[in-house]
Amino acid sequence: MGKRMTNVLSVLLAVLLVSVTFVPAVNAYSEEKAMESPMEGIKIEKITEQENIKEYYATAPLKNGTEQKFFVKQWKTEVDGKDVWKFGVYEVDSKGVVASQATFGRDSYYWWDSSGIHMHFGPIDMAALSTMSPTIIGAFGVWLGIAIGLSGGVAAIFAGVLATAVIISYWFYRNADGSIDVFLSNTTVALIPIYAILPGPQPIIVRLGTHDVILTI
Repeated sequence: MGKRMTNVLSVLLAVLLVSVTFVPAVNAYSEEKAMESPMEGIKIEKITEQENIKEYYATAPLKNGTEQKFFVKQWKTEVDGKDVWKFGVYEVDSKGVVASQATFGRDSYYWWDSSGIHMHFGPIDMAALSTMSPTIIGAFGVWLGIAIGLSGGVAAIFAGVLATAVIISYWFYRNADGSIDVFLSNTTVALIPIYAILPGPQPIIVRLGTHDVILTI
């Protein structure tokens, strides 16, 4: 009886964890999707492209109806024997002055392989993202849009949803150093722009840490 009760409690705990992880994410997606073309979403303009360095100007919509301009510098480096892309997203003020410290991208990076995109969000960036500041979410959306190749309303919608899911599930899937790893398969990446414009919630699979979870967009 004791063993059976333990198994039942384990199942109930698993269900609870799934509920905690996904219900708020679904709500966030629904709220973003319900907005009618939020200022055309995230706009990205590439200004420099070399083999190991890329630079962009980007604009992200904020919830107060304004826009924030960012300067993005991306460079290739090596981490744990892998070639990865790191980049900082810097705020640009109304006079065109670029901030000295990155708003997002201080200790995060990504790389692609034949299966999809692997993203590593460091503890500094996760601490910033957890504030859910509109500017931070905008910078995260720019980071994500450039890494995955999304722009417009699709990038804004997906950034809001993924940020919410990562923050809510952070304590379940984080690494020992406070970072978290996210993986999107090539199939998922291809479906995001299609599902973002379809009515109603659409399921996509995202790997958080070592667990595949279903989010809706």
